[in-house]
Amino acid sequence: MYTYKGLWTWELGDFEVIEHKNQFHVFHLCLENHDVVGHIVSDDGLTWRELPNAIYTGHPGECDDDHIWTMGVFKKGDTFFMLYTAKKRSERGNYERTALATSKDLIHWTKYKGNPVAQADPRWYDADTKTVGKAHWRDAHIIEDGGVFHALIAAREKGAPINYGGCPGHFVSRDGYRWQVKPPLFRPRVSYDYEVPSIFRFEGRYYVVALPGAGTPIRSHYRVADRLEGPWRRLHDDRLLPDCNHAFRPCHWRGKTYLFHWTRKPMDWLDGSRGCCALPAPKEVVGNGDGTIYLRSFDGWLKRAKGRPRTITPRDLAKSKLGSWGKWSVQSDRLDGFAEMGTAIRLAPGEFDDFILDVTIEPLDAIEVGVMFRADDAGDRSTSIQIQYHTHYGRAVLQKHIHNVRPSPWCIWRGRTEVQSEYFPVPKNRPIHVHIVVNGPYVEASLNDRVVLCDLTMTRRSGHVGVFVVDGRARFSDLRVQPIRPPHTDFGM
Repeated sequence: MYTYKGLWTWELGDFEVIEHKNQFHVFHLCLENHDVVGHIVSDDGLTWRELPNAIYTGHPGECDDDHIWTMGVFKKGDTFFMLYTAKKRSERGNYERTALATSKDLIHWTKYKGNPVAQADPRWYDADTKTVGKAHWRDAHIIEDGGVFHALIAAREKGAPINYGGCPGHFVSRDGYRWQVKPPLFRPRVSYDYEVPSIFRFEGRYYVVALPGAGTPIRSHYRVADRLEGPWRRLHDDRLLPDCNHAFRPCHWRGKTYLFHWTRKPMDWLDGSRGCCALPAPKEVVGNGDGTIYLRSFDGWLKRAKGRPRTITPRDLAKSKLGSWGKWSVQSDRLDGFAEMGTAIRLAPGEFDDFILDVTIEPLDAIEVGVMFRADDAGDRSTSIQIQYHTHYGRAVLQKHIHNVRPSPWCIWRGRTEVQSEYFPVPKNRPIHVHIVVNGPYVEASLNDRVVLCDLTMTRRSGHVGVFVVDGRARFSDLRVQPIRPPHTDFGM
């Protein structure tokens, strides 16, 4: 996990990732100035080191003398190409164009003398500032198909209503230097913006992931097509991760397709007034066979294992004096919990800080079940993954339980806060395999192999792990905790 080590931890912006010599190379914006493209590299997708910055804003009068925005990187022959968003000071940054830089080694970059190489064509796009005060043309991402490089860009469809004009702009090249602008790849007509569009091939299909921003629900979605030229379509399940996870970029590595993204949230483990933008582990793309895809937790987490995993048996939990209420009993290799009313908690002895946790939960007739971690002895202060069952769907919730009692009646900070939630299609009364990764403030939860929650939050730095059941009966088995090495980046802890 990576955060920019500047004045603030939210300085990491949109990025591009490319595999080279079995390493991940990430090029990223540095906010808020937008004056440099940073460069980091990783051997494993988790541990990053900084390399020399790639490019800077230009000299006065050049097409990028004001701002540099999101970039896309690709390789042709022995040359790497970077298409990046350029803005001019004389235009107050209101016109966005695509500029080009090249490199032989991903370290030393030279800007192309013929910049800019592409901009919005008024035949198909809003190309001036009359409609929305800005000519949108940014966030390039490139795919090669049949010897042609296709670049997608965040643009706006000409003549569309303001709140429905965001689209993936499209321009092409055969040599990487000369680019021809084409009509939009497709016309989503769902939002003002269509930011950071990324395109990749997977299992014989083409996918575009983008953020329909500016007033729509802040959640990235994807579209799919059997051919690059379309038709593109929306499937019933078009979501990848909940809110706060954006700027998805694909990378093919060791025979698998991964999506990187950044996660941005207030730092509630401090005072909550400062934001944090982190680059977490990539997530593997998995197909369902019908064109829908989902994300699986990164298998590289196990390489951060610290010591031996600990198996917490049902008998360990049944004998524990930690937790509160409920009736607990051991049935062979399973732990049965019953709460006639409210919440029953059972916590294991010993404390964990950073770890991978796996458990199988069978809800039986319970309304809510879940896993608690970094908990105090009673589970009164903790973080938890709660699985709620409704009539026709399930809902996963990342929660924090906090209190800070002070000597006055109006200074009691307490309660249960919902940090993040997501719906999931798991039928009731069937076992669920829960997989949780906790690394510093980073919390990731998967249900039956699919990542459904991914966020930054931390009530306590360490504590007990355990299970709970609300209003009914549930069964727990195969609880296993693997400690992992602590985070290596500065989250202000």
